[in-house]
Amino acid sequence: MTTKKKHRVLVVEDEMIIAMNLADTIVDLGYEVVDTCESYTEAVDALEKHKPDIALVDIQLKGQKSGIDLGEIINQRFKIPFVFLTSNSDRITIDAAKKTIPSSYLLKPFESDELYAAIEVGIEQYMNKEQNVSSVLNEALFVRKNQLLHKVFFKDIVYLKSDHVYIELHTHDNQIHVVRGSLSQFLETLPHSFFRTHRSYAVNLDFLEAINSLYVIANGSQVPIGKTYKGVLMSQVRIE
Repeated sequence: MTTKKKHRVLVVEDEMIIAMNLADTIVDLGYEVVDTCESYTEAVDALEKHKPDIALVDIQLKGQKSGIDLGEIINQRFKIPFVFLTSNSDRITIDAAKKTIPSSYLLKPFESDELYAAIEVGIEQYMNKEQNVSSVLNEALFVRKNQLLHKVFFKDIVYLKSDHVYIELHTHDNQIHVVRGSLSQFLETLPHSFFRTHRSYAVNLDFLEAINSLYVIANGSQVPIGKTYKGVLMSQVRIE
């Protein structure tokens, strides 16, 4: 009989008593705690040394760099899911935190079942990543929907709409598929026919029909266009 491998968790918390209690709870939930850290620098060293499956990161850390700074470096270098822990629920903190695309955000104090759910969801999303945004083929990608992986061809996508940490893929047959990620990163996986028209929108130029000062029309849909993006687009089109 084989034993299921325990997921390995890194705890980044600047209050030592809280960190110890959190570590005990994580162990009680059936996970392994690889280390507890108080600062950004300690956490980066621990990430390199232990290579955990997921990190629990307090937004307020000792030193000049915060948990949000750590979230950014995790995305850039370590590519693992992380959960933000915080006592702050103000909009400024949440807006700054969500830009790093954490897998979850827990407001202290939280219950052990909330922590368990956050860890499980974060790891599950990471394990399925290759079957989602990262499962890009030469001409298509697979998107999970209704317990199935649906093949979506790039050529069929009319435009993209970003909504916080999710992206809507609007296709020519009026279907909407949803993937997780940032619009900037997702556009890097797409052909050059996709053009960003707005902070939250991008359009497939193969469907472009008309342009005005406020929006473009693609396959009959109005897609917002910002002033800066419009200038770039207009410089690339031929006007008679």
